[in-house]
This record gives sequence, C-alpha cells and structure tokens, in this order.
Amino acid sequence: MTTTPSSRPAGDGRVPAAFTEPVAPGRSDDSSATVTPLATAQTALSAEQHRRVAIALFNRAWDLLAVTERTPDLDDELLHTAHASRFHWTAAGGDVDRLATGEWQCARVYAVLGRAEPAAWHAQRALALCRAAGITGFLAGAACEALARAALVGGDPDAARRWAAQARGIAAQLDDVEDSEVLLADLDELDHRLAATDGIR
Repeated sequence: MTTTPSSRPAGDGRVPAAFTEPVAPGRSDDSSATVTPLATAQTALSAEQHRRVAIALFNRAWDLLAVTERTPDLDDELLHTAHASRFHWTAAGGDVDRLATGEWQCARVYAVLGRAEPAAWHAQRALALCRAAGITGFLAGAACEALARAALVGGDPDAARRWAAQARGIAAQLDDVEDSEVLLADLDELDHRLAATDGIR
C-alpha cells in the first residue's frame, strides 16, 4: 500500500502506512524573533518525539470521528486534536505527504462538524501541497474528495459533484487496490448524500 492515510475512521487500531516509516530530522524555519514562541515549541521535543505525538493525535482524531454521538466537548477535542497533529508533523520535519495528510484530516473534521469554509480551506491546502510536490495518486484524490465534501456541506452540490468526479478519475488510475477501494468508498458515501439533495431542490 502506498504511504497514505486510511480514510476509514474505524477504531481498528491500525497506524496508517504513511506514519509507520521514519521521518526526517526536525527543522526550524524560524528566522525572526517575532516567532520565538513557535520555535521554542518546535525545539522542546526531538523530531522523533514530535513524530510520535503527531501519530498519537492523528489516531485519537480518528477515534473521535468514529464516535456517533459526540458532546460539544468532544467536538472541541476532535478539532484541536487534528490541528495539533498537523502542527507536530511540521515540527517533526514531516514529508509533504504527512503534511498533506494532516490538512486532509483537518478538512474532514471541519466537514463532519458542518463548517464548510475551513473544511474547504484545509482541503485546498492539501491539494496545493500535492500539486507542488507532484503527488497525483491517492492523496490528490483524497484532497479532491475533501473539497467535494466541503462543497456539499456549504450547500453547493454542483461543485461537490465536480470535485467528486475528479476524485473518481484519480481513483480509476490507482494501482493499489486498497487505496482505490478506500477512496471509492468515501465517494460512494458522498454520492448517497448528494442524491439526497436532489430530492430537496
């Protein structure tokens, strides 16, 4: 399987393949005293510690997504956990696929919480990272699926269908069967929701 996240928020305890490999040493992009607090946060832990925290938070976010009836406090925890995981991947010096995966998870969380604008923003970030790095496989398809989901949450089913069609086009070209099945399962679920909007037009 390629180094991509599983888009199934089932609590099966598996660590996504993207997070089972060593991550490059941490980096510090701090070049200004105005961002000293961030630099301090990045260097307080080693790159390996940041990596482990990022993994744990990513998996915790999936566990929370699997909860069918979350309280407002759990919704808050879900949101902050996804963002924290994304931060720790940056602090760990994560590869582009890790960073894109983090943006994708943030997009999914916001969509689940019914917040279209930030869902679309993070989905666009995921897609932009993929395009800049020349990533055209599963992660690019997942980013398009996330944009479709955000559009649907925002009340634009036509845009949702356009993004979903792009995601299906990518899924059709994937060599990895499991990656294709995961992406298509998300898109099928999205299609069911889109079909429901047809009846209320």
